[in-house]
Amino acid sequence: MDLKEKQKLRDEYFEKQGQQDERKRNLTKAIISLKAEGMDYQVLKRIVISMFGDEIDAQTIIKTVNNIFQRTD
Repeated sequence: MDLKEKQKLRDEYFEKQGQQDERKRNLTKAIISLKAEGMDYQVLKRIVISMFGDEIDAQTIIKTVNNIFQRTD
């Protein structure tokens, strides 16, 4: 593997990582906004999974919702 190929792979990795970070930030913003609107925990969880389920796995979504709601279940 030459230097150009390594640089290309590194650039692709960081681009993909940046996209994932952006998705997680958007997930957190959506959860906080819905919570601020007075959304119930169970309803919010279903809505967020339906919105982000294709991009982020459900366990990560539930973990983020639980952290924001400060739940341990």
